[in-house]
Amino acid sequence: MKICIVAPVHQYDDVRIFKKEAISLHKKGYDVILYARIDEETCVDGISVKPYKYRNRFFRFIKMPLLLYKIILEKADAYHLHNPDTIPLGLFLKLFKKKVVYDTHENFKIRIMNRNWIPKPLRKIVSNIIDLSERIMSSCANYTIVTQEGQLNKFKRSVLINNSPIVNNDNITNTIRRSEEIDDKSELRLIYLGVISEDRGSLKMLELVHKLNEITESRLWLLGQVAEQKIIDNLKTHKGWKYVDYLGRLPQEEAFSYLAKSSVALIILQDKEQYEDTSPNKLFEYLMYGIPFIASDFPNWKNQIDSIKAGYFVNPKDVNEIIEKILYLKKNPDVYSRMRSVGPKYVLENFNWGKEEIKLYEIYERLLN
Repeated sequence: MKICIVAPVHQYDDVRIFKKEAISLHKKGYDVILYARIDEETCVDGISVKPYKYRNRFFRFIKMPLLLYKIILEKADAYHLHNPDTIPLGLFLKLFKKKVVYDTHENFKIRIMNRNWIPKPLRKIVSNIIDLSERIMSSCANYTIVTQEGQLNKFKRSVLINNSPIVNNDNITNTIRRSEEIDDKSELRLIYLGVISEDRGSLKMLELVHKLNEITESRLWLLGQVAEQKIIDNLKTHKGWKYVDYLGRLPQEEAFSYLAKSSVALIILQDKEQYEDTSPNKLFEYLMYGIPFIASDFPNWKNQIDSIKAGYFVNPKDVNEIIEKILYLKKNPDVYSRMRSVGPKYVLENFNWGKEEIKLYEIYERLLN
C-alpha cells in the first residue's frame, strides 16, 4: 500500500512529519512518499522524498496545480495532507475519489491573527476563511488528525495524535554521550528550543538572561528557526544578546545534545490566547532528558504535568519571578536533583510517540484494509 504525504510548507526532515509519521508508517510496511521542501529528490531511511520548490509564498500557491498533478501521478492508496495550504489539493483529490487524511498541527484560526506577513486589516477575514476551509476539508476527508484536545469537537472524524517525543534508549544514550563533548563552562546554562519569535518569549528571555547576570554568571542557548531574518537582527540590538549563543535550526539529535548539557530549559510563551490550549510538547522533550523547566502558567499545561513537580510554572511576563525560581534551583541541589529524576520516568511511562503511533496505525488500518 502506498501513502503519499504532502507537506509543502515544511522542511522534509520536520520531526512530526518525517521522523514520526513517515518513519512510523514505513516501519509498519507502507510504501511512503513525501513531498516537502528539499533541494533534490532522494531516499532517506526508506522514505522517497520529492522536492516542492518555490521562491516565496506567492509562488507556493501558484504552483499548487503542478503539485496536484504530480501527486495524482503517484497513484497512492491514500494521501496524507499537512496544514491549510493543502486544502485545495485535498478537495480535488476527493473529486477523484481518493482517500485523504487531513493533518492540522495547531489552531490556525488563532495563529493566523499573528502572521506578520498578512496586513492587520485582513487577518480576521483570512482567519475566518481558514477556519471555514478546514471545517469543509474535515467534512470531506476520511479522517482529520489534530494535536489539541479542544479541536476534536470542531472537526468530523477527528483523531487526537499528540506530538509527543520519540523515546529511544539508544538515541538518548548517544545524545548524552555527545553532550559531554560540548565545551561549555557556563556556571548556569539556560536553553530554549523552538520557533524564535516575540510571542514565544524571545525578548523576555533576553531580558531574563541580562538581569540574571547581574546576580550570577549565566548564558542562554537559543536554538530554532525564525520566520524572518529581521527577528534575529532585532534581538541582536538587545542588551541581553551578549549572553546568548544563537545556534539556529539544528538536526534534532544535535539540538538534544545541547539540551542534555543545559541546566534549566525555558518555554515562556507570551500570548495566552494563542497558546493556552496547545499541548506542551516541548516540555516533554525537556522532561525526556531530565532538564527542569520554567514554563508559562497556562492552566492546560499545569493540569497535565504540574503534579510531577519537574519544573515551575510562572507568569511569563514576570522576569523577577522567573529569576527567583532559577536561583532557588541553583541554591537547592536536592530539589534540582529530584526534578531531574522524575521527568524521564514520566515520559517513558505516560507520554511518548510509541503510544501515539498506535493511533496512526489504526487510522490507516481502517482506511486501507
